[in-house]
Amino acid sequence: RLVADGRSAIALRWKAVTSDLYSDFLSVLSGAAEPLVPFLHYVRECTSTNDRLLYIGYQPEVYVVAGRGFGGGHMMFLGRFHSLPDEQALTVRRLASQQVPFVLIPAEMHDDFPRVFPQVWQYVNRQYVPFTSVDVDGRPLAILVQASRIAGRQAEREWPCPLSPPT
Repeated sequence: RLVADGRSAIALRWKAVTSDLYSDFLSVLSGAAEPLVPFLHYVRECTSTNDRLLYIGYQPEVYVVAGRGFGGGHMMFLGRFHSLPDEQALTVRRLASQQVPFVLIPAEMHDDFPRVFPQVWQYVNRQYVPFTSVDVDGRPLAILVQASRIAGRQAEREWPCPLSPPT
């Protein structure tokens, strides 16, 4: 369609896409990522750019909008990809060596993930505590925080900022 509209239409689209890519938040987000925007703003404001996120499932735009890398060496946890015991052990070693303050778990992954990735799930259960929940299409997306990041801290507001480095 753009080609049929001519060079000026292509140039305008090029400018729009370039602007989107340089903006803090992309103008087009999937339905699952859009409700997370306030939390992702918080992540950008209150955590280090070296921090990472762990998203259980597949929502790559979360990492892009948050401006943070993915934890454990995996952008996604789907099906049985990387679920062999040795692969799970590697994921846990990576998580232990990285700064990963938050784990995001959509409701639809809450049952399968512990069964398919038991080693990773055990690590998450030992290291993380509930932080908040976001409604995504009528279903809760749980956000867990690394317990050492909030230990002994009195929150002046619901989400303390800055989030303390692990102790």
